[in-house]
This record gives sequence, structure tokens and C-alpha cells, in this order.
Amino acid sequence: MPLILLRSLTNNINLKEESMSTTIQQLIDQAKNGQGQAALNGLISFVTENPKDEQAQFLLSSWYFQSMDWENSEKSMVNLLRLAPDNLNYLDNAIGMYSQMSNFKAALKYQERVAELKPDDSGIQYKLGMLYHRLFDFDSALKVFNQLVKKEGEHPQILGLIADIIHGFGRFEEAIEYYHRILKLEPNNEAAINGIVKSTKFKMIDNDLLTKAQRILRDNSVPKQAKAQIYFSLGKMYDDCKEYDNAWSNYRLANEIQSSLYPYNQSALVQQIAQFKEIYNAKFFTDNNWQGNESVAPIFIVGMPRSGTTLLEQVLEHSGMVCAGGESLALNKAINKQFYKIRYPDELGKADSEIFMRLAKDYENYYINCHLSGDMRSIDKLPGNFLHLGLLKKMFPKMKVINLSRNKLDCCLSVYFQMFADHMTFTTDTKNISSFYDTYLETMDYWKTLFPENIFDLSYEDLVSDFETNTKALFEFLELDWNKNVGDFVDSKNSVQTPSSWQVRQGINTKSVGRSKQYESFLKKSI
Repeated sequence: MPLILLRSLTNNINLKEESMSTTIQQLIDQAKNGQGQAALNGLISFVTENPKDEQAQFLLSSWYFQSMDWENSEKSMVNLLRLAPDNLNYLDNAIGMYSQMSNFKAALKYQERVAELKPDDSGIQYKLGMLYHRLFDFDSALKVFNQLVKKEGEHPQILGLIADIIHGFGRFEEAIEYYHRILKLEPNNEAAINGIVKSTKFKMIDNDLLTKAQRILRDNSVPKQAKAQIYFSLGKMYDDCKEYDNAWSNYRLANEIQSSLYPYNQSALVQQIAQFKEIYNAKFFTDNNWQGNESVAPIFIVGMPRSGTTLLEQVLEHSGMVCAGGESLALNKAINKQFYKIRYPDELGKADSEIFMRLAKDYENYYINCHLSGDMRSIDKLPGNFLHLGLLKKMFPKMKVINLSRNKLDCCLSVYFQMFADHMTFTTDTKNISSFYDTYLETMDYWKTLFPENIFDLSYEDLVSDFETNTKALFEFLELDWNKNVGDFVDSKNSVQTPSSWQVRQGINTKSVGRSKQYESFLKKSI
């Protein structure tokens, strides 16, 4: 073990030096003197001879964990908790270990035990609620958060979590009440303003809400990003009321702030795609016999943001045959785990022949461990996965990719009108959005020259205008059984936690088709 890693380990495992056995202290000293492997071997031998030594099991589990040997770390932690099942320190470390491993089902098991041991600790109950939330068990999360409000009183953060879950369920009027309660506690809470706006279809300007928003914008103490959120909210309200000039003005101000905070580098994307094309070429797929898991066919919905991916995911999930994973981190987690010793994609040639199988296994385990229905066939609707289809093809040779496109002007406008996460830097300028859109199409055309049998092209416009015909064809491609109820998801009990939650609750309609016509004079300047 490297010295720096051992120092980090011994500083963070909460073992008091005076309470350590002489043998354990000697092993730690040995590792600190640069004999890490010998110390580890000694610790393994000590644990084998003394399996009931809690300190040794704890140290060995932590040692394995920080060495990225998560399998053996887990074994040692399980042994430790057999010895001391109610030790809060050990339980807390187990929760942290499993959370870091993205095994939230296992983390929940131990968090529930801690909550039983300390039922009056609100901090522990909050962590329990967040784990339910992370596992998409929104009913259980809502129950915990409501209990916290009853016990501790109204807190903006907890009220915000409750409001967002209720909004996701489609109970918009109830959600609005919670957002107003937040504003009474924190008048400058931009998330609450946005919550009210996203839960409302305005027929006229809400002057009271407008006054509150303008007050926040005048406050010099409010961070720029919070003001950007306010401008996005005002843009949506003006757009609802068909005041398109005012809407565009506010959306422009919002995006100017975001662009100044998070500038976009188009050349980096171009270089990345060129590198992928160089690696994932026809020769790579014909000459390289390395394969991942051929027994499963996960579903990937790729395309631009705001192209209807959430709507389509709800349609597929309503079939009852798939697990909706949302915009999943599964691929990112698998890459980070398997390529921590070599750079991806630069050094992919150094990977051993089993890496694609390990990547596939890690990807599958993410769903199993992070979703209540994760043992079902998975849907991953992270639009940016279109960049990584070469890798995914090797991981899952039988994967099913739905290439969901949308009219360029409509799509680019919808992207421009939405506040995205900080890393989505291309979304703050219409020229950049247009370039990204073109790059997406070109990249998909490339993948279709390599493995067209894995890709199903579908446009948002076709989906909503002839739903039955297109979903029948899609379900046949996905090898799913179609039935007339797949479009009846409006009253689904799912909590949709994306910006499209309002639109999804409106069902299949063509209202968003041609939306850009009202803004053509603005868009023609850049797209």
C-alpha cells in the first residue's frame, strides 16, 4: 500500500492508538515505513488467526476499501458486523462504504438499523429519507420527511424535498402550497419561486410572484446563479402568457449569467468525438473478439436534451417490463471503477480482454443496487450516452438504442429555455446548442455505419402524432409486448424528477410541435 494511502487510512478509521493491540500497531508502523504489502499480508494473517478481533477486521476492511478492492472490503465489513451488529461506528462506516460503492440497497439496510437504534435522532432520519429518495422509493422518503417536519417544525430544505416529490407525482396544487410555505421562511428562495412556476400553467401574469422575483433580482446579496434561476422562471411565466418578447428577454438574461459562469468549449467536444471515431472503427469491432455480456439487452434512449426522453421512458416503464433508470450514472461509475489505473479512452488498448465483461457487470450491478426494480431490464435515458455507444456496444453486444430526435428549432429553443446542471455548458447559447445538435446527428450517423442493427430511429413528432403505430414498431424492436395501455401513464404513481414532469402529466399531445414559430425572429439570428 502506498504511504500516502495508509496515512489517509489511519487518519480516518477512528481507531484510537492507545486502544490498538500491539500487533496491529506494529503492522501500521510497518506500513508507514514503506512496507505496505508486507503489512497487509501480516494483517490478513492476523485476522485469519483472530477472526473475532474487531479492530483488525475494521482495519482490514478499510484498507481493502481504500485500495479499491471493494469485494474483500465488503467481506471484512460483513464479518465485522456479525461480531458487533449494533456498533454505530461500524454501521456508519458500512453505510459510507456501500454508498461510495453505489450499493444503496445495502446502505439502506444498515441505515434502517441505525434509525432503529436512534429513533429520535433527526439527522439519522434525514439520511434515511435521502437514501429512500436515492433508491426512487419516493413514498417512503415522503413519509420520513413529513415525520421530520412534524417533529422539528418547518425547514426550507425538507419542505423543498417534499414539494419536489409531490410535484413529481403530478399533485401540482399541493406542491405549490409547499413552495409558498418555503417562501414564508426564506423570501429569497429562488428554488421555491421556480417550483411555483413549474407547477403552474399561467393564463395571466402573477403580479405577487413577479414582485417577489423582482425583489430578489434587486438584492445584491443574491448569488448570480440564483438570479439566473429567477430569470428562467420569469421567462416561463411570460411564455405561458404569450408575452414572447418579455419571455425571450428573461431567458436571454438567464443564459448570459450561466454562460459567464460556465463557458463552453466546443473544440473539446469535437476532439473527443474524433478520438472515439479513431478508436471505435470497423476494424475494432471486427478484429477484436473481446465481448461483454451477450445475455442482456439494456435499453438506451439517446439524443438531445428536451427531445422527449422522459415521455418515452414513462411509456416504456408503463409496460411493466422494464426499470426506468432516468439519467443514470451507471456507465460513468463503471468507467471510473474499471479505468482507475489507465486513462479512458486514451489507453483503452492497454485494457485486458475481460474488461468489457467487468464493465457490463458493474453497469448491471448499479441498477440492481440503486433501484427498487433494478433486477428488471434497464432503461438508461441519459441523452449524452450517444457519445459512448462504441463502448456500450462492446459491453452489451445486443443492446437496444432508441435514437430520439426532435425538430431542430423546437429542440434548441426548449434547451435554451431550461436551466441545466453546471456541466451542461453548451445549453446557454443558441449557436452552441445548434452546433451540439449537429454534432449529435453526425455522431449518430457514424454509429449507424458500424452497428445499425442496434439502433431504432424515432422522432418526437412521429411519436406524438401517430402514437400507436410508432410504439408498436418500437416495442417490436425492443422485444417487448405492446398493449393499448402503454400510453395511459398520466396518472402513474411514479414521481417524475426531471424538468419534464409537467409535460409528462399532460399525456400524449402535439402542443409542443412547432413551438419555435413564436420565436423564429430570435432564432434565425443564430440557428
